[in-house]
Amino acid sequence: MRFLHSADWHLGRYLHGTSLLEDQAAVLDQFVELARTERVDAVVIAGDVYDRSVPPGDAVALLDDVLARLVVDAGIPVILIAGNHDSAQRIGFGGRILEKQRLILRGTLDDLAPVVLTDAHGEVAFHALPYVEPIFARALRGGEHVTDHQSAMTHVVSLLRARRLPGQRNVQVAHAFVAGGSESDSE
Repeated sequence: MRFLHSADWHLGRYLHGTSLLEDQAAVLDQFVELARTERVDAVVIAGDVYDRSVPPGDAVALLDDVLARLVVDAGIPVILIAGNHDSAQRIGFGGRILEKQRLILRGTLDDLAPVVLTDAHGEVAFHALPYVEPIFARALRGGEHVTDHQSAMTHVVSLLRARRLPGQRNVQVAHAFVAGGSESDSE
């Protein structure tokens, strides 16, 4: 399966008081064109779509335009998860309705079922894992031992592993701070 992966768009970001939205729109025009010309089977957007949990209206409009061009115009399925800068509930809004159009939005941990897409070689299960907050991981089955981000991620990944089928192709999609990573000023 050919899929185009991206993350950390941070739509609506300002740098030294200047909006980056015009530049972001230009780059996303190229992204949509790349997805079309490469004839990908899916697009995966792994979190931090917005720069803050309540994004400005023009950033929301830009995302709407990009997703419409990918899903509606080009017929490319999109799997989009929330990152730590996004509002999980806002990213997931309308997800059950939009999934019928092949726009899969996963903001919260409410739905850990894999997203199954098919190509010429069969099924591929995408395990879409939005940013994991310990308090929400603790609320999942068996999560009473969750105390921090590490134990939260370990717990949720173990739940996802239990859903994998032998012999099936699997892709883990996550937005996470993992061991060995370096913090930046914005994190």
